[in-house]
Amino acid sequence: MSEEVQESKIREIKEKAFLLFEQQQYQESCRIIKNLPYHERDTSMLVLEATNLYYLKEFEEARACFLDLATIIPDSVEVHLYLGRILEILGEDTAKQAYADAVRTDPKNREALSYHSCYCIASYDLEGAVPLLKRLISLRSDPTDIKTLMQVYNRLGEYEETVRLYESAGSGMTAPGEYIHALIEGGSYQKAVGEAYAAYEKTHDTCLLRWYLCATTKADLLTGLVRYKTFIETNPDSLLASDFISVLLKNNRPSEAVAVYKEHLAGVHTPACIRAGCRAYADFDPDRASRLYESALSDDSYTGEESSQQLQRMIHEYRLILTRIHSQEEAERIFFRFATERKETVYLLEAGAMCQESGDMEKARSWFFLAFKTDFIAGGLPFARFLMQTHESREAEKTLLYIIKNTRTCHDIEEVALYIMQKVPASFTLDRVRNAMQQRLSDNLTSLSTKGRAWYAQSLAADAEHLLLSGDTNLALIQCLTGLAIVPSGAFPVSQDLYQILLRCKERDLITPDIRNLFVQEKRESRERIDLYTLLPFCTPEEMRVLLYIKEHSPCYERDIREYLGTRRAAGIINRLIVKCREKGITIIKKEGYGDAGEIYRYVGP
Repeated sequence: MSEEVQESKIREIKEKAFLLFEQQQYQESCRIIKNLPYHERDTSMLVLEATNLYYLKEFEEARACFLDLATIIPDSVEVHLYLGRILEILGEDTAKQAYADAVRTDPKNREALSYHSCYCIASYDLEGAVPLLKRLISLRSDPTDIKTLMQVYNRLGEYEETVRLYESAGSGMTAPGEYIHALIEGGSYQKAVGEAYAAYEKTHDTCLLRWYLCATTKADLLTGLVRYKTFIETNPDSLLASDFISVLLKNNRPSEAVAVYKEHLAGVHTPACIRAGCRAYADFDPDRASRLYESALSDDSYTGEESSQQLQRMIHEYRLILTRIHSQEEAERIFFRFATERKETVYLLEAGAMCQESGDMEKARSWFFLAFKTDFIAGGLPFARFLMQTHESREAEKTLLYIIKNTRTCHDIEEVALYIMQKVPASFTLDRVRNAMQQRLSDNLTSLSTKGRAWYAQSLAADAEHLLLSGDTNLALIQCLTGLAIVPSGAFPVSQDLYQILLRCKERDLITPDIRNLFVQEKRESRERIDLYTLLPFCTPEEMRVLLYIKEHSPCYERDIREYLGTRRAAGIINRLIVKCREKGITIIKKEGYGDAGEIYRYVGP
């Protein structure tokens, strides 16, 4: 067969692979690509194969392929976006870095900006979402993006920014609830009343009606109460009634609140409505309130962060009601029975707090420890704090180290770091705990939220201060420079602290050290401590066999490894191994293209 005929045949096969992909025949498209000679599998075929795997929901294999492609064609936004989606589906925090790489590759790509901003919001990195949404709006003034940014500003408490954004970029939009909410929080009640009523007249949206009534009550209480009565009678709505009850209770009108509950909510059994009844009866009829709390707490619909906080408030309110209508001993008996039946962390913690307030530290310790066993983060952190309050420093340290070691997601790592920084007294923040926490933050640096990076920088500042006082100027200098490199642009107090400590380091030493040598020395020393078997405890026995084979026979071909393992799955095993190493920040195996016997692998580890 002539060379021209061969090239024509290969071209037809590639075109067929694309055609099958367009026809959503992903498995068949994949099969054709895998049957191509290795030297004919160019970048376009590698991207097509990875995309096929994505749509086949073979996410582990797709991840390995897109990770390879991200190094082969690092300027491809499409590759970074697919990688980000896959990592997000797999629940990997590194999805954030993939989306960031897509934005960095093309800062004007709306799809990349949209995916990255959505991921930031979903992972509670609201500060990180702000500049991305601003860029989206600057490229095209989309009402959806404007509304999303307003929501983010409100959640951050930056109400002036919400008002400014809407009034500058939101012309032509019906005034959304986010804008009215910001006006109310900013004290512009009369303006909020006008905007909310005009918007409600256009849409008849109950949400806008609730904002209108809220603003009216803020502007003029008596007028607001009349408006509530009027609208609830003409438009019966459980949420409006719940709002009305809240307003009445805030203004010391419990009997009226009970009347509203009886008339409009007594037959509604949603948690929000029952809680409104609990609060209405709390002062008027505590016995009835306690029964309503028990009814509300028997509901299992409290999911998500906001609902979890609401559940925590309800449990606390229920406990306080019990202590009002029963003796301490009887209240404890009822609540402990309730907590034992539920066996949820929030109940166990409240039981521990109840014992601690009554002075029974032994029982309190038992409840807090049970909460720790139920949830090592949500229960473990309060348990560690209790141990510190009772001067069990050694046990507290062991508990915190266990939590730090076993925390997996980036969100949880940040939660633990914040708890230690804010709620653990400085005298108890032992070196081992601080160092372990800094290491976890450092290991997950690219996936940290904006707040997470600020907290990490703050911990480095505290560490640098400690090192400077102990006389280790060089290491204090490194900590300051590291902190300044990672601190977010908006974290001015932390930046100033780091800079001031940096100046004190320079004043302490007459001769400024060569900082480059300090970093190189630290990196070299850390590499010398690497041991292959302690480095890869996360490998399966099969992956370790492959790793040792490649190390001994480097460079070697895919066909050699297939014959060694006795399976055609060699490429998949190696891809998983490479992914695991990358997640740990390690490079041990490097791909060096294709040969007649398949992919070529070289060992580059210690």
